[in-house]
Amino acid sequence: MRGFTDIHSHFIYGLDDGARSRSDMERMIDAANENGILDLFATPHVVPGVKPFDYDLYLKHLNAARAYCQQMQYPIEIYAGAEIMYTPAISRYASEGELPTMGGSDKILLEFVPGIKLSEMEEAIEMMERSGYVTIMAHIERYDCLMHGNTARKFKADHDVRYQVNCSTIVSGSGFFRDRHIDSLLKDEKIDFIASDAHDCKNRPFMMKSAYDTLRKKYNSKYVDKVVGMVVI
Repeated sequence: MRGFTDIHSHFIYGLDDGARSRSDMERMIDAANENGILDLFATPHVVPGVKPFDYDLYLKHLNAARAYCQQMQYPIEIYAGAEIMYTPAISRYASEGELPTMGGSDKILLEFVPGIKLSEMEEAIEMMERSGYVTIMAHIERYDCLMHGNTARKFKADHDVRYQVNCSTIVSGSGFFRDRHIDSLLKDEKIDFIASDAHDCKNRPFMMKSAYDTLRKKYNSKYVDKVVGMVVI
């Protein structure tokens, strides 16, 4: 096992509800290193058409995070990214190729409101496909429309999407029926990424190692290594 890849985290300070200060960011990077993370994606919240995103500030603080890793001699590679909220205005940004992608790839990390209807989710994914993006769906355990029957399997079979589940769901659970559904998807190897969605060091921390240890007890070891450890962006 080479170390972990965390594609979803909020450690860049001053941009969203994640790290509040430079010292917060540095403590989170310390924690990521202690957690065995080698590849770390900086994915602050982006809400197209609703909340302006300060991209210059993001790049400045991203570079500060990289400099801190070098200073501390941490073997962490930091990649640019974003957690994009699906909004009515997103189609304009998508059609013009202006959505922030994961590490300069064609992939985006897309978030929906928990109560989104399946038909609206499908329209969103199809619009992303037409615009040339491959969608990684953030924390799919939150979306009621996918958490019953074979809906998540069929949706993935019909669309070029990737599924991400939060470490906290693996370690602590998110409710009996949701946990059973995620368990079933993991057994069938339908989940593509396990990621922290870390926002701080206490209440929403990096939990990659704990999630990995939990997964290894229940699922195919090669599959587990893939969903937590390989850079496939």
